[in-house]
Formats: sequence, structure tokens, C-alpha cells
Amino acid sequence: MGRVYGVQGRAWAKPDGGHIDQLKKIVDDLSRGVDDRGEILNFYNPGEFHMGCLRPCMYSHHFSLLGDTLYLNSTQRSCDVPLGLNFNMVQVYVFLALMAQITGKKPGLAYHKIVNAHIYQDQLELMRDVQLKREPFPAPQFHINPKIKTLQDLETWVTLDDFDVTGYQFHDPIQYPFSV
Repeated sequence: MGRVYGVQGRAWAKPDGGHIDQLKKIVDDLSRGVDDRGEILNFYNPGEFHMGCLRPCMYSHHFSLLGDTLYLNSTQRSCDVPLGLNFNMVQVYVFLALMAQITGKKPGLAYHKIVNAHIYQDQLELMRDVQLKREPFPAPQFHINPKIKTLQDLETWVTLDDFDVTGYQFHDPIQYPFSV
């Protein structure tokens, strides 16, 4: 993918040739109970757009501490509702849950702001005639292995087996066309 998303979060290029690990700084601060109103993970680096395959859609995650409760406000510049929204909502929720666990905080609310949510013309019929007529299922439960305590754990030994979803139900897939 190039210099987008995770690369920006872990190795934001500085003018002197060095790099900033935004995620580590945030985890370290929150673990110590520090919230300087600047606990922001930013993937939007216009100076390096040419070095990646796309501009990030979800580009900013702003963490806030109130006591021992961690909150997250995520901003997304663009969202293909039929194909991306479900993933993006889960992404925000899981990120808050994981960050709360590795910083020793309780997860609070996650706010997900989408600036430009869109349904393309060739997706409208399926959205109207199929998606909107479905009854939603109860929300599933997401579980993280309680042995995961640090960012280093995530970097060294954690696998997909350390996460579990229970109570997940689903409808038959809808074959939405991918548009740009």
C-alpha cells in the first residue's frame, strides 16, 4: 500500500529524516494517565500521498481520558456506505477496546464522524430493495484475550486466535458493485 495508514501511524517522517511513532506516544501517555488534549493518531500526510496507493479514508483517531475511561473520536473523510461502513464502524469499536485494554483503561464511547458518506448510483437498487428491508440482528460480543496488556504484546505474540466474536449472526451477502 505504500506510506499510508499504519506506516504513518508508526513512522511519520520528520524533516530531519527521523520518524515519529505516533501510536507508541499515545499508548505511553494514556498508560500513565496523561491526556494533553493532543492524543491524536493522524494518517493524513499530504506530503506523502504520492508514496501510497490511496489517501486514507479514516484518517484521524483522537483519544480522550476522563478519569480511567478512554473515549475515541474517529474522523473519516469518505465512506462507501454499502461496502465500507460496516467495516469502518467495527474498526473504530475494536480500536477503542484494544487501546483501552493495553493502556489499562475502561472503554468509554466511540464517536465515528463521516464527512462524505455516499451510495453510488449502481448500488442504490440493492440498498433500497434489499439492505433497508432487513431486520437487524442483536449486536454480537467482542472479546480480547485478557493476557494482552501492552503494545509490545501486540507486536510480538498476538494472533487472530486472541480475539473472539460471539453471538454474530448474518444475512446472506449482497453483491454490491465496487465503484470509484
